[in-house]
Amino acid sequence: MLNAFFVLARMDSSRLPGKAFLKLGNTTLLGSIINRLGNIGDFKVVVLTTDRETDDRIAGFAQDNDCLVFRGDPEDVSDRIVSAIREFNVSLFFRINGDSPCLDITLIENAISRYNASPCDFVSNLVRRTWPYGVAIELFNSKCYVETQQYFSSPEEKEHPTSYFYQHINDFNYLELKNETDWSRHSLTVDTPDDYIFLLTLLEKYPEFLNTDTAERIKLLEEFAHD
Repeated sequence: MLNAFFVLARMDSSRLPGKAFLKLGNTTLLGSIINRLGNIGDFKVVVLTTDRETDDRIAGFAQDNDCLVFRGDPEDVSDRIVSAIREFNVSLFFRINGDSPCLDITLIENAISRYNASPCDFVSNLVRRTWPYGVAIELFNSKCYVETQQYFSSPEEKEHPTSYFYQHINDFNYLELKNETDWSRHSLTVDTPDDYIFLLTLLEKYPEFLNTDTAERIKLLEEFAHD
């Protein structure tokens, strides 16, 4: 059995096409995510992209960086996840968005620790959002995910592959990662050109920004806002 980081990436983002290969220092947005996930426990990075020619570059990059790759349905992301679970015999997986270079390694390790101490259907910090956008934590028991995915019926549930769990939250045994301070007004994702420019500006002023935890990043954001 394999534990996995499922990194979801595609080339044709409507708001920021090709963002997976935007430069971040001496690497790219996707490369930064892969590098930071590569040394966490026994979890293997698996890049999930589409089976279209336009995403050949993502698949090739992932393979060149020692990642597993699964390619599937462009629209049904939930099917891509279930197919990858079956292809690689995955027991547990994190859903990682390919536009989130500010993922928090400490928070990921906390989710693993919480799950190991009390196995459940999923661990999440999105039940009641208190963390910044771009710092999502979702750790799923694969058996639960596969059994539940058959009930996904709307295009939205298939495109946003964990939304069903929050819409039917009382049907599941979950652990919530809730922060003492509400940081949800902050955004650390890269979804638009402005987001990318802002992140580059932060990295120019604070070169270690991506290598810190969320608490330190919030301090730097607030310092930056008052300069």
